[in-house]
Formats: sequence, structure tokens, C-alpha cells
Amino acid sequence: MKKQMNKKSELSSVRVVAGLGNPGDEYTHTYHNVGMLALEYISKHLPDSWSCSQLRSPYKSFSYYTVTGPDKQTVVFVFPHTYMNESGLAVSRALQYFKLPLSSLLVLHDDSDMTIGSCKITFDQRSAGHRGIESIMQQCGGKNFYRGKIGIRPAQEVVRKKADEFVLKNISKKDFTVFEKEIFPYIISDIFTPLLKRLVVK
Repeated sequence: MKKQMNKKSELSSVRVVAGLGNPGDEYTHTYHNVGMLALEYISKHLPDSWSCSQLRSPYKSFSYYTVTGPDKQTVVFVFPHTYMNESGLAVSRALQYFKLPLSSLLVLHDDSDMTIGSCKITFDQRSAGHRGIESIMQQCGGKNFYRGKIGIRPAQEVVRKKADEFVLKNISKKDFTVFEKEIFPYIISDIFTPLLKRLVVK
């Protein structure tokens, strides 16, 4: 598995994590929804010393969980109910509701330029054409937030495919095994565990 973290990826300011995807059963298990699938997996596989509670959202555009560590550190998991290209509507409203700055945000999403089995944490980068990220940047007024990019491009391509040829296809059993056995557990062990440990109780 390929994993990278850039110089500004300490994630010490993160308080909100959003998993991007499209609503509707027809999109649930598509490659484009891997960010949302990752966050759902994480919420169900946190260490026993952490609690994860789903609370009623005041808005239809998103639902959310609060995740609390053993020392009462808290992070919010946000699940947008908007379509991918309107993700910014949900994320901006969530940040406003929790009264948190854009720099406190980590977005988990698919990346069609990275191969399956890869995961990369970045900060303050351009959208690279990802519609969900573009929407967040437009609605929130900037790009100074963290991103957890999860690769979805086939590892061995004879001819390079365009993203729209595979992002809305259902994830194959083989690829889902890679996500569930390698990528999602890595996000828990190498990102969320250190993140919660670094949070300071206020």
C-alpha cells in the first residue's frame, strides 16, 4: 500500500471529518463514494475506548456523529446528503453549525489519479478537477483544509481510462477487499488514533 503525508499533515487542528459521496442506493458502493464508505467503516471500527454517537442534525443537508476519545477529546464525523458536486453546501453549513474554521476540516474522498491501494493526506491544495472538492472550496471560500485522498484508479491499465468511465461503477469485490483490509484500517491506525491523542481537552 502506498501512503504519503505531506509537511503540513500533522492534523492537529482537525475537528470535523467529512466523507464525500452521492446519496441513493444506486451510488452506495461506487468508487466515487469511497470517502463516505471509509468514514462509515471508521465509525464502526473505532477502538473500544472511544464512543461514537449519532445525533440529530438540524439540517437536511447532512447527518453527523460525535466521536469521543477516552480523555473526552471530540471530533465530528459529517455525512453530506447532497450530491457530490454540491458537497460544499453541506460542509459549509456543518462548519457554520459547529462554529469551526475551514482549517479544522478533513475531507475523505476518492482520487481518480491515484491507484487503488494508495492513500495520501494533503493540505491547502487545488481541487485537481474533483467536483466535490471544487464545491467545498467555492462554498467555504478557500482551500486551506486537509484532504484524505483514496486512490480508485485501476492499478494495471493498458490504456488509461477517463475518470467518468469508472468512478460511478460499483466497486469490485477484489478492490473492496483492498479498501476494507488495507486502506480503511490504515486511516484508523495512522490518522485517527494519533489525531484524537493529540487533541487537547478545552
